[in-house]
Amino acid sequence: KQWYQRRVRGELGGSSPAIPFLTIHMTRLISLNTECPDYLKRGLINLRKRRLLYKELEELRWFQRQTYNLLEVPEIVDFFTLYETLPEEEFYLRSEIAKRKEAERARRLSKKR
Repeated sequence: KQWYQRRVRGELGGSSPAIPFLTIHMTRLISLNTECPDYLKRGLINLRKRRLLYKELEELRWFQRQTYNLLEVPEIVDFFTLYETLPEEEFYLRSEIAKRKEAERARRLSKKR
């Protein structure tokens, strides 16, 4: 976590931009929204909360403004180009079979207890 924070602040340098850990940002935003009141006593706006929210959102915007120089990997392109998908009905059928197998396994485990 500390490495990530230092990377975001630019202390580690490097030529390529980092990809944010969205769970960290989402956790911070949710906790700020739920744990900090919007208004203080006497109806004053909680500016500390607003500043923290702004800082978090601005950090995410910084990541959005970065250009990522992604190189094409022929093996990966080939994999997705040549990958054959199944019809939707076949996926549904396979998921139903998997559900039945899981339900049967759960029944067997509950009988053993």
